Amino acid sequence: MTPVLVEAFTEETLANLRTQPLGYQAQVCDARVRQIEAQTRRNFVELGLIVLHVDEMELWKELVDDDGNPYHSWDQWITASTLASRSHAYAAKSQVKVLRDNNIPMSTAVNIPHKNLTQFTQLSTSLMRDPEIVKAASTLSAEDFNTKIRKDHPLQHFDRTLPMRFYPTESTRQRIDEALERAKAVEGAATREEALECVCWAYMELSEHAWVEKNRP
Repeated sequence: MTPVLVEAFTEETLANLRTQPLGYQAQVCDARVRQIEAQTRRNFVELGLIVLHVDEMELWKELVDDDGNPYHSWDQWITASTLASRSHAYAAKSQVKVLRDNNIPMSTAVNIPHKNLTQFTQLSTSLMRDPEIVKAASTLSAEDFNTKIRKDHPLQHFDRTLPMRFYPTESTRQRIDEALERAKAVEGAATREEALECVCWAYMELSEHAWVEKNRP
């Protein structure tokens, strides 16, 4: 039996699916997850194209917020428009701009997972246009892609993820978790790593004066 893909899964979809053989259920679920992954990649590139266009054409000047007040900047507009994913929009905008400025087709970008696209857009123009690199970015895990670039092209530089391990007490862990959740809600951080960076930046700004005084000669 060939699985028929649906536009979106609902509880009703799953209820109907449970009446089918397990093998068929597995195929439908696998196919739908792959659809969602492909759509997620396309959505990221589309988001970048749109928000970059709004910025460069200053279209935010033509818009008003929910109270009817005009926006005073692109940042103010994007904050209001993407409350849950502001950092995601910033990343999409910057990466799409790099791709466009280096004449990399957006049809190439939509095949690259988000984590790899972040690394891909830090490479030189010649590497971004290399079919072997494009294929690697599209098919390898983030770790394997990172390793390949570092091994085959050691002069290229981009940020890599590095593990950090802490062992806070239970009460301290609760405060940390709360701070990270607030950073996600207020700053639009998409991941705990981004939330942690937001918290660190906030503390650095808060303690700037004390730090300067402490390190004054």
